[in-house]
Amino acid sequence: MKDKILFLTSDEWWDTNITVYPIIQNYISLKVIVLSYSKNNKYPQKKIDGNIDLIEYKLKYRKRDPRNLVTAFKIWCKILSLSDHKFVYEYFFDIYLNMFMSIKMPKESIITFHNYVLHSDANIFEKIYRKIFLNKVNRFHFYSLDQYHLFNKEKNIGKEASYTLMPIKDYGPPVNEQDKITGETHLLFFGIIRDYKNLKLLIKAIQEINNPLIKLTIAGYSNDWNEKYLPLIQDNRCFNLLIRFIDNEEIPDLFSNADYLVLPYTDTTQSGPLFIAYNYSLPIIASDIPIFKTYVNNGLNGFVFENNNLQSLKQTILFSHAQNMESRLKMIENAKTISNEYTIKSNDSIHKFVSWI
Repeated sequence: MKDKILFLTSDEWWDTNITVYPIIQNYISLKVIVLSYSKNNKYPQKKIDGNIDLIEYKLKYRKRDPRNLVTAFKIWCKILSLSDHKFVYEYFFDIYLNMFMSIKMPKESIITFHNYVLHSDANIFEKIYRKIFLNKVNRFHFYSLDQYHLFNKEKNIGKEASYTLMPIKDYGPPVNEQDKITGETHLLFFGIIRDYKNLKLLIKAIQEINNPLIKLTIAGYSNDWNEKYLPLIQDNRCFNLLIRFIDNEEIPDLFSNADYLVLPYTDTTQSGPLFIAYNYSLPIIASDIPIFKTYVNNGLNGFVFENNNLQSLKQTILFSHAQNMESRLKMIENAKTISNEYTIKSNDSIHKFVSWI
């Protein structure tokens, strides 16, 4: 008989879950509890392939509204009632659910950290709960080899760890794929806009380059766009602004019609847009922080620049713009080869994770 495993996850990780869980359910009996938010969900409808028992809870109110305590308590009770299941918590920050989980968790618990190292803009409650769960649980899972090595380097005595390589994110084929125009370069910044992603540096670089043949699409939601970012844009000719939540159906065209994805982040341990770019064989321009140097081979499937260095970013953008069509097509082919090789390794790591559970 297959082992019974209960996963707890949330909307923010669902793009990863829908890739990983169908593979896992081939080997174990899988039940999934997923938390959806009151608004701005990546996936308003939770669907997943395979023979998976899916239980969805929806918050009625904004995340920190105390009335969400009721939903958090129901989820906690449901988890504790399934005592015949091993439990995997795909850690996400929910102040009320984390409060209950810090009181009691199932005996056989594993915590998955998508971001083992917190982002630089993490709040004090995120830092506190991370420390609590690191002390409370003995088994951990990570979605990158870098995070796995970092965890082991910190000498967490008595703790076990496993890792899975983050799967490539496929949103289907493009609907309105456009022909590439010689002489033009279309850059893409994609995802929820947060301080650590360093969009301000990219906007400043495009402003100073001021070449109408180099265009930047900024596609993603921001809480403070009008206050922090819009005042930086003096000339709209080089910008295509889609400041909102991007529907999944829009993603294939955005990535297929770009020439480069730009990741100017100052720190991160994961990047969803990077693995979308891998799926669409899109070359990447990224800062030289460790996680990006793992996935972006300078000159092969993209270019790297010095972290938080405006001149280095400008030079890299201009260098990428100067590539002729033959060089660009070669880089796309390289990106496709690297992506295919990575997918094989990612699937193998998922199989090893299942055995470890």
